[in-house]
Amino acid sequence: MHTEKVIFAIDNNTDVHAVAKFLRHVNTLRAVNKIRPVTMCIGNWKGILEASYMMDLADYDKYISGRDWADGQECVLVVSGDTRQPCYLRFPDGTHTALGPMV
Repeated sequence: MHTEKVIFAIDNNTDVHAVAKFLRHVNTLRAVNKIRPVTMCIGNWKGILEASYMMDLADYDKYISGRDWADGQECVLVVSGDTRQPCYLRFPDGTHTALGPMV
């Protein structure tokens, strides 16, 4: 079974307190087995490097999206578990932009 992943940055990701609150939230969910592992990444959006996170899309939709953590995001990157399938940007209004397969 291929699981879709999402890569996103949190709002205020340079605010140590905001990052700590987000990581505590994620660690609590992991401790009680509500979400699968989250991977910290370095992302690049419009030429700016930023801390970002990768997690299962279903977990993101259930526990992160629509909450304070990612309200200000222009979009998130959705990556198929099947590397032959295209990745896409998903925007808050529900639209998508296909990017091609992850290489």
